[in-house]
Amino acid sequence: MDTALILAGGQSIRFGTPKALVDVAGKPMVARVADAVASLVGEIVVSVAEARDADFLRPILPRAKFAVDRRR
Repeated sequence: MDTALILAGGQSIRFGTPKALVDVAGKPMVARVADAVASLVGEIVVSVAEARDADFLRPILPRAKFAVDRRR
């Protein structure tokens, strides 16, 4: 089974807000990426910086698993 790992845990210092959560035409950017790869893989894992990011994204990406960076 192939797995897609979506890296969505960056600090977005220059951007000023978490890029992965920015709304793009009604969906968070990370959801658009997940949609793009969904038909190509059996599993989607989203790496996020904080547990609250995973909590926010779970209802939007019910198929995805989440990895939280515990170092922060």
